[in-house]
Amino acid sequence: MNTFRKKLKHYYAWWVLACCLAWSPMAYTQTRQLPKVDAAKQKAQQALEARKKAVHEKSKAFLKEKLDPRAPYRQLKTKGKEDLQKRFAILKNVYGESKKEVTGFRLPPLLKFNGLQANLERHTAQRQGNYPLGIPGDFTRFQVNGGVSVLGVPLKVQGLFTTEQSELRQPMNQFSVGLDIATLQRQLQQRVDARLRKLQQVYNVQEYQSLDKLYKFEQIKEIESFTQNEVRQHLGELQQLKDLEELKNLKEWEKNWQQKLKTKGTAWAKKEKTRYYQQLGQKINDNPTLAKAYTKLGVNPEDLSNPKALEKKLKDKSATLKQQTTQLYEQKKAGLKQKYQGTKGKALKKMNKRLGKFLGRQNLTVSDLKNLYENRDSLAKQAPERLLGYENARILKSFRAGKNKEGLQQLQQAGIISLPTFLAASLQTLTVGTSHPQFTDFTLSGARIDGVGIELQPGQLHLAYYGAKNKVATAANNDYTRKLKAYRAGWGKKEGTHLFINHVQGQDDLTTFRGDSIITGIGDTSFFDKPRRNTVWGADAKWRWKQWEVEVEFAQSMTTLDLSRENLPATNTHIAEFLQQPLTDQGNLQVGQAYGLRLHYQLGERTTLHGKLERITPGFFSLGVPYFRNDIEGGEVSVEQKFWKNQLTVTPLYGYWHDNLTGRKETTSLMQEYGLNVSLTPQKWPFMALDYRKNLIENNELNNVEILNVHTGYNYTQGSTQMQTTLTALLQETRTQSEEFNLKNISIRNYTLQQVTSFSFPLQASAQLNFLDQKGGREEGKWLTVGGSLTYTFWGVWQNSIKGNYGKNQKEGIKYDWGLESSLTFLNYYTFTVGVEQNKLDTLLPLNNYEELRGKVVLSARF
Repeated sequence: MNTFRKKLKHYYAWWVLACCLAWSPMAYTQTRQLPKVDAAKQKAQQALEARKKAVHEKSKAFLKEKLDPRAPYRQLKTKGKEDLQKRFAILKNVYGESKKEVTGFRLPPLLKFNGLQANLERHTAQRQGNYPLGIPGDFTRFQVNGGVSVLGVPLKVQGLFTTEQSELRQPMNQFSVGLDIATLQRQLQQRVDARLRKLQQVYNVQEYQSLDKLYKFEQIKEIESFTQNEVRQHLGELQQLKDLEELKNLKEWEKNWQQKLKTKGTAWAKKEKTRYYQQLGQKINDNPTLAKAYTKLGVNPEDLSNPKALEKKLKDKSATLKQQTTQLYEQKKAGLKQKYQGTKGKALKKMNKRLGKFLGRQNLTVSDLKNLYENRDSLAKQAPERLLGYENARILKSFRAGKNKEGLQQLQQAGIISLPTFLAASLQTLTVGTSHPQFTDFTLSGARIDGVGIELQPGQLHLAYYGAKNKVATAANNDYTRKLKAYRAGWGKKEGTHLFINHVQGQDDLTTFRGDSIITGIGDTSFFDKPRRNTVWGADAKWRWKQWEVEVEFAQSMTTLDLSRENLPATNTHIAEFLQQPLTDQGNLQVGQAYGLRLHYQLGERTTLHGKLERITPGFFSLGVPYFRNDIEGGEVSVEQKFWKNQLTVTPLYGYWHDNLTGRKETTSLMQEYGLNVSLTPQKWPFMALDYRKNLIENNELNNVEILNVHTGYNYTQGSTQMQTTLTALLQETRTQSEEFNLKNISIRNYTLQQVTSFSFPLQASAQLNFLDQKGGREEGKWLTVGGSLTYTFWGVWQNSIKGNYGKNQKEGIKYDWGLESSLTFLNYYTFTVGVEQNKLDTLLPLNNYEELRGKVVLSARF
């Protein structure tokens, strides 16, 4: 055993010696390299210091030019391309960005999906009996919706392709690719935020907030005609006048101080007196004339910085002090009055008025404003790169808050975004394919357009274009292929104050016209089934001011009712062609106007007033507004009032309309609407939504329609189980009366009670009870329906559900439906769904009975 220990020690000694010999060259090498590493660090530190010094000098030179006291404020507010490029380029080195990081470009991926979802569905059905018109029995449908990026440009894709498409109706298939403006703006905000985070490395937040008030003061329009020296000198004179006014009232201050001494105690009084005489000494010191006058009273310059000495020197000298300061106060006041004479004086008065409002709004004094100027001057000398960082951050923050009208141009000029990004960010809409644009209620609203749509917003200029196909020719409805183009140009933004000019032009294709119309017959000139040409010009303006928002719209249309009719020869060849047509076309040309006024007024935080007035003449028409109604005049008014911490909203409304504006109809219809909407959303109690409408239509008959819709419910938790109980009630009364008897009376009572329960394990159950009682009309009778559903998910990827409803009518019979559905998610991106359902109606009338067995298969993919 001892021999083994000796050998172990021997081997260990040799191992230690070998390690030492191996480590010695490495240690020697590292020791030789230390001076090299230290030299490299020292060189990098020297380069960093040199870079900071260069940035310091460049910032100082730039700010010296911009903050020249002799320069008018208008030059300070002007930020041209070179100015902005210098502002942001100077500080690039402060961030520590290398030339490669600043100018390098990495090609984005060719194709990247952002939440793109595609569905392929196949439905098939076996039907018996008189099944209601609607969804066909067998069809295949493909839908795609979501976002995709091509070379970094975010796009939005929407498409629908289905075998339900038919030559007998307008197309259902549609596809559109458009620029995803929301994603693009979000990316732009992220770039601005990243630049702001780098700027925060060189500025102090509290210091920035104080200087921001000075920047806001310099944005006042009334000071643009003055130089910085003139403004600062005027602020000094105002401060001196205010100081003199306080000094001449020293006796009154002492009286007030003696009264507060009794109520607030000695400790507070001593502290307040010290603070007062300290400020008093500073004010005297800042005013040379006043300091000279106080010297005669025995106040030495060293006493001004000693509150106790100053108090002792001024004791029992209030009368003399008041006399001296009053005399100086009157002299200063007279001097300022003299400055207010003439054109320059009027501008000075306006500046004083705005200055008072600004100081009150920012909770500042004239002395505080003077100190802000001094702080900025000090920063411009000692830390110019920090001051320049504040100005750059102010531009970026105003853009991020949406308060900078020229924000995009400034970012592009400063080199933060490229010109293509600037143009893309200026877009409001860019769509290729199917779109349903919205201009105004009178020109373009909801019409389908297959073509190109683009809306540009470079600064305050707004431009928009949509075109070109609106309809295709169909065999059954006597439709024509129609082209529709819409233009808009103006100043301002859609959601803000603006003035826009709108133009919409639509025309049917004569080559698709059928003279032997199935509906109207030969020679019929019906307005709704002859090829037409329609031109609309309009203007809309919105004005926002404080709590007011006013919208005004005017439009004029010119419609050729039948393009197939031949024009008669002109009676006067000296009249322009577009003026000849109304004279020679014998009523084939129709002209009309539309006027609109909309008003919104915010009275406090809880009351909002809405109003609308419209007049649309019988001849006005726009192909850009489907189902447009003309020959009508009237208005609506509503008041939205919030109570109980905005948890209760009550909105009464009233509307009045009438037609037959030109008196050509035999009867005039008067339409009145009364309504009340109540919304109750307490935090821990049941919610409720109530909507009541009463419509009166009076012509040769009196139609009275009343609708009450109530929806209430409660969300609550029992242990780990979440529950929701809802009750919906729909009550409708329709009465039509003539002078002789009542007719067409319909009464509907519809009640639905629903219970939804979600358990802690993956099971969700729902049950509902519905009662429908209808008197009058085609579906008269009483129906009681019960139903429910169960949904369970296995392993988080396989969802199965079963549903069923059973309804019974005492007179007619029964109706029921049931269904099974199973969905399996695989590879995280794909879902396969299979479903089957059956619907059946069995009544006493065989012609109304039907039965359907439907199956579906759906494959969904999410990228």
